[in-house]
Amino acid sequence: EIFLAKDVKVGDFNLDTALVDKLDSWENLPTPTVSPSVLSKMLDQPITISENGFYVGTNAQVPTVGDLRIRFQQIQNAEISVVAAQAQGMLAPFQGSSGIPIALVESGAKNADAMFAQAQAGNVTVAWMLRLAGLIMMALGLYLVMQPIVVVADVVPILGDLLGMGLGIFAAVTSFALSVSTIAISWIVYRPLMGIPLLAIAI
Repeated sequence: EIFLAKDVKVGDFNLDTALVDKLDSWENLPTPTVSPSVLSKMLDQPITISENGFYVGTNAQVPTVGDLRIRFQQIQNAEISVVAAQAQGMLAPFQGSSGIPIALVESGAKNADAMFAQAQAGNVTVAWMLRLAGLIMMALGLYLVMQPIVVVADVVPILGDLLGMGLGIFAAVTSFALSVSTIAISWIVYRPLMGIPLLAIAI
């Protein structure tokens, strides 16, 4: 569970909850000075101190389903950099013309250009990961659709193996072409110098 302070400030400005949620410089707190035996009586469960926290269960070395590890962390006062909208003494996400809110928070002192560049790099990484996941799912889907053909061919063991390998290659190549085509078509409007050659490669 996460508990938020009522007034989180950067200088004279209060931070909106959406910006506070982006703070991630967590530091471990020492284990509270409460006797495990007292807690055991309160919760009617065995509790021991383990790894800078409490372990609710019989044996921390042999965990079982239902056991709990309880640790405490906090975010200390620190220097941060924020890209957001300023309004009525508060910093909140900026609603751009695209409708996508802009709210960037980084630890330390950073200029706006560096923060935008880092955010754009993160978006590019996520986009390519999603494209790769889509390609893999498409290849798997095509292969599974054609799997009954392999099952029929398994009457002759060698034929089934060869056909399975061939259909796997076919599914991979087809999925690659279709995925690249999808990416290329979406780029033709915004990045024609990349979209058109990609589409040609896919074809």
